[in-house]
Amino acid sequence: MNTYTVLFAFAFLATFIGTPILRRVCTRLGLLDSAITAGVHQRRHVPRLGGVIIYLALGGALLALFIPSNVITEQFRQELPTFWLLWGPATFILLLGVADDIWGMNAWVKFSAQVAAGLWLVSVGIQITHLSLPWGGRMELGWFSAGATLLWVVALTNAFNLIDGLDGLAAGVGFLSAGAIAVTAMMLDAKMVVVVSLALAGALLGFLRHNFAPASIFLGDSGSMFVGFVLAASAVVWHQKATTAVAVAAPLLAFALPVADTTLAVVRRTLRGQHWFASDRQHIHHRLVALGLTPRQVVLWLYGFSALAALASIFVARGPRLITGMVLLLFMGACWVGVRRLAYPEFSEFGWAFSRRRVRARLRLQELLEGLRAVASGPELREWLQVAAHSLELERVTLRLDPARRRRLRLLEEEPVGEDNLWRLTLPLGSGGLLVLARRPGSGRVDLPFELVGEELRAGLDEALARLEKRESLRPGVAEAASPAAAWVSSGKEVV
Repeated sequence: MNTYTVLFAFAFLATFIGTPILRRVCTRLGLLDSAITAGVHQRRHVPRLGGVIIYLALGGALLALFIPSNVITEQFRQELPTFWLLWGPATFILLLGVADDIWGMNAWVKFSAQVAAGLWLVSVGIQITHLSLPWGGRMELGWFSAGATLLWVVALTNAFNLIDGLDGLAAGVGFLSAGAIAVTAMMLDAKMVVVVSLALAGALLGFLRHNFAPASIFLGDSGSMFVGFVLAASAVVWHQKATTAVAVAAPLLAFALPVADTTLAVVRRTLRGQHWFASDRQHIHHRLVALGLTPRQVVLWLYGFSALAALASIFVARGPRLITGMVLLLFMGACWVGVRRLAYPEFSEFGWAFSRRRVRARLRLQELLEGLRAVASGPELREWLQVAAHSLELERVTLRLDPARRRRLRLLEEEPVGEDNLWRLTLPLGSGGLLVLARRPGSGRVDLPFELVGEELRAGLDEALARLEKRESLRPGVAEAASPAAAWVSSGKEVV
């Protein structure tokens, strides 16, 4: 345990002392990013490339393990070949981030390089080979092993990059995630994973002193991608040591915030028809700021969430299967409540589409349309219009037809005039005439949009009017008359 403590302290001091030196170097070389100073709408210039000091501190702390000789250092030396297999693609990711921080990089180029690093990891044998099943046993992935590993590594690398939007957020969440992986790896006696994740946690905590709001240096893409990649690869090695279903559950909980934010981003952009790589300001931290929290408050709240997720991952790693399942269900329920509180318009609309209230409104509308098909005369149509207005919680549903058609259909009532306080939607009918929906402002909760109701009713009324006019024209003594409606009805929709 003393070795672990010294390792953590060494990495902590390396970034705590080394970050100001890196900051001065970046300032002298002009490697700066702009950030808005809170409250004054002025931009301040902040050095980036924080990933460089994280990389150096992690590498230096691990090299220091060669000095003492004990059980921990001996086992780490035995697993050194595995470490070098991980360190190679991790270094490649760091260099990729440095290039992006200095010169900028196309999203597709960066993504392709991340895939290449993931394939490098897979090619040297660090991959997810199986999935442990909750009821016991395991499922070998076979040919899907490479794809599952690639998806995990690339997704988590980008996940930490995506949450790096507020001072101290990615570094703090990375510290908590690395700590959770270190503790759970101790339970499996996976020494290499313990020392890597513990040294990374120490380096991030020392860096956080300079990165917390207001940040004097940014983690940069070099840091966020490097941290995400190392944690993802460490979790894969951790997974290879585990033999139960926690091999999947614990790492997911440890990385709950970046995984949730990335998943939400993919779903949101899919629902909007946007590209997955399209940038926006709708990530979890952006939404919390939009809801009125200050950036510092947002970071602290998300630290709290990540700390709870880290504790849950440790609890899951120690608990039996039943407890694991209960914890996961409770955590998923809490996440769902949290997403609802964020008030994403995409998910609000999606959830509202399946709400019981809206389903009932849709059913009432369908029942009205079925009743419309049974209407056999003008008076019945007039009565149906009154029923439709009441059922759909509208002030009235009115047909404006030319006088000749109204006489033929025996629709003698016109819409009352002078009620200017009503909201109206006016739609042209295909056979001539207008459909007018009227609703009193503030009259109650609207279950279905005006436009949706109007389109459904217009289609049904076009069919009903054509059928009734044909029937009336066949009655003895009724002369055919061409409808002059086209002369006075304008085409297109008009909302009054």
